[in-house]
Amino acid sequence: MNWDYFSAARGHLAAAFAATCGMLAFVSAPAAAAIPECTPAAVAAAAPAGMTIGDVPNLSTLGPPALPIKTVNGVAYVPANARGDGAPEYCYVTGTVVTNPKSGRTANFAAALPSKQSFNGKFMFQGCGGNCGEIFPPNPAALRKGYPLWSTDDGHVAKHSPDPRLWNVADTSWAIRAPGQRDEEAMTDFYHRAVHTVSEVGRKFTLQFYRTDKLKYSYFEGCSDGGREGMVSLSRYPQDFDGIIAGAPYFDIANELVTTIVGVQAQLRSPGADISPQLFKAADRIVTARCDAADGVKDGLIQDPARCNFDPQRDLPRCGDASAGDAAQAQCFTPLQIDSLSIIFSAIKNESGSVVYPGFSVSNLHNTENDGPADLLAGWLVFHGAPNSLQDVEPWSLAPGTQPLGWYWSKQTLTNFVYDGANGFNAQRNPGITFQREKPGQSEGMHAIIPQKTVALLNQKVKDGSAATPAEAARFLQEGRKLLMYHGYSDGDITPYRTVQYYRELARQHGGADELKKNAQLYMVPGMAHCFGGPGPNSFGQNWSVPGKTDTQHDIVTALEQWVEQGRQPVQLIATKHEGDSAKKPVLRTMPLCPYPAMAKYSGRGDVNDAANWSCSSSDRRLDETGAVGNRAGVYAPISN
Repeated sequence: MNWDYFSAARGHLAAAFAATCGMLAFVSAPAAAAIPECTPAAVAAAAPAGMTIGDVPNLSTLGPPALPIKTVNGVAYVPANARGDGAPEYCYVTGTVVTNPKSGRTANFAAALPSKQSFNGKFMFQGCGGNCGEIFPPNPAALRKGYPLWSTDDGHVAKHSPDPRLWNVADTSWAIRAPGQRDEEAMTDFYHRAVHTVSEVGRKFTLQFYRTDKLKYSYFEGCSDGGREGMVSLSRYPQDFDGIIAGAPYFDIANELVTTIVGVQAQLRSPGADISPQLFKAADRIVTARCDAADGVKDGLIQDPARCNFDPQRDLPRCGDASAGDAAQAQCFTPLQIDSLSIIFSAIKNESGSVVYPGFSVSNLHNTENDGPADLLAGWLVFHGAPNSLQDVEPWSLAPGTQPLGWYWSKQTLTNFVYDGANGFNAQRNPGITFQREKPGQSEGMHAIIPQKTVALLNQKVKDGSAATPAEAARFLQEGRKLLMYHGYSDGDITPYRTVQYYRELARQHGGADELKKNAQLYMVPGMAHCFGGPGPNSFGQNWSVPGKTDTQHDIVTALEQWVEQGRQPVQLIATKHEGDSAKKPVLRTMPLCPYPAMAKYSGRGDVNDAANWSCSSSDRRLDETGAVGNRAGVYAPISN
């Protein structure tokens, strides 16, 4: 769902950014700027039909660092390294693009244009995050590569968020004209039209601005909603991009909304069913102890959470169990709380027992080092105090920051995207979600049931913005275009198992994993939260990650370039973990990421924190091997609509 880099978010992202970001502003440079073409007149002369140059109201203040770039008449000159990120000088251009000539509908855009000397002759589109409505600052890594970098707000301006943990991209009020009246134009732009139209017009502008006849290649990079945008582009408009990077994709909108709503409702089944931050920490320690060594080495990292030997009913200490010991009793779980975790980690089924949506991963529920970013599971589903009343539509204080972050996000998105903002909608009751055990009278198997009529409504309402049907990727792959996907196994926002399901089915439709890897690869990232962050190695050149080496192994954009332009198929990526996720802090660990279904293997010698002591094998299939936790979560089940 949610964020381009975290959530991009994420959430997604806000919590991680707020702690590190400052506030600066750039203004337009004088006419003698080092990029002579960076003037309103010159920029306007390059604008093709359908594009208007001008200031826009929704340039994001998020970053890192957080730098709202102030334009004057739609243009600003940004000197080299002005943001402290090593980016070259560039001309920042904003304005609108007509997305529907018949109605006059427009989407806001921003473009960061390197100098002619730095321009690499290519084009890159930067994905949005959350439900968009803001334009994120340009990714410095892409600018350093010489890319003109384009982005859009998906055709709407987000309202200010009252919750300090989320920024404005959580807003969905723009989707509704009035209670019960959906704004179809706004939804069409958000779902697919804005990115397609802005990228088409952006390529025309780029040709005229740089006075060149042809762009060498066109790329897309995004995470969360940006990952969704990339997947929708390859499904609907396969010729828009030669290569796409899609991280933690919000490409099954219904899946994210339901899994998050279920995760909260599980804790609202009965008084005392909610799980505190302390209990999430306790559960995380138990899971890690049981699952860490499943890959053959005990190193603090769960490589394949689907094959963990963990069962909440069996392994969590129960309150009142004298055999658990004093230490366990201090952080014990009631039967209701154990059931809540069982539901969160279990597949959501329909009345006939078929898996509809997979559950969440058990990996790194809580970052015990620093309480973690919002996009680990605890940050997304945790209750900050017991509910006031289970009968209330909002059973907690309405003060900002008190309700579960996932509820804040998913409730309003479900209300407006699916139920058209209807008066009296109740996210606890209207979807008809219930809970039951696999076998009545037994303790195990507690899971959620969603009525098939609700599933049908969800699919009908969000299908134009989703791209989770593998068959829709056929033309993109048949034309030899390249797709790199990635997802953190510790993502508490969008379950990573949905992406695994998609890729497994994609492989089945395209001759198996070895054949599919020639055009599409998936990298599952142990210990990474939503798009980045989390306790595991989490930086490999993706949007807004900690800057690092730019070779094909350490930088996913370089890997995609080499694949598209030279036919050099990636064999692995190397992820890096910095202390505090800061480039100014020491490197704590490096780790290879292998193309799915392979998993990194430790050599048995040397420092486990050094990628040199790990390897990827093209014949490895371990991530495809079934496990009890994965079976319960529904990761191996076929995709169901």
